[in-house]
Amino acid sequence: MTSTRPTRAHLVRTAKRLRIQVPTMSTTQLIRRACDHYNARNPHKRPADPESAAADEAFVARICVNYLRHALSDYDANRDAIRRLTRDPAAQEEVGAIIKARTLVAIAETYPQLMAEARRQAVYTDRTADAAPPRRRPRP
Repeated sequence: MTSTRPTRAHLVRTAKRLRIQVPTMSTTQLIRRACDHYNARNPHKRPADPESAAADEAFVARICVNYLRHALSDYDANRDAIRRLTRDPAAQEEVGAIIKARTLVAIAETYPQLMAEARRQAVYTDRTADAAPPRRRPRP
């Protein structure tokens, strides 16, 4: 018996229907938790300090959006699940981009003060995807 893999269209529909949730907390608590998360993941870099967070607002916004996306949402689990369902790199990329965009929208809606950073990350992803060199087909 052969297993049937979902089609690209089915995966796209599923990605558009996923329930994306981002927990709410105070800005102070979010900054503290994002700094702790960043410091734990980057022990050899200059530590993020929640007490001096106002000094580098762009950096703090970036680590807050990343923390919300990677640690407090199902973003990575959803993308990993899609990768297991298809071997088509184009489908993986398309569905992954949909999940990322929807997660960033949910973050911006929940934390309006992070809207500019969420938008920057979405645009950055689009720009790097466009700049990526085309994949070469293996020679027969």
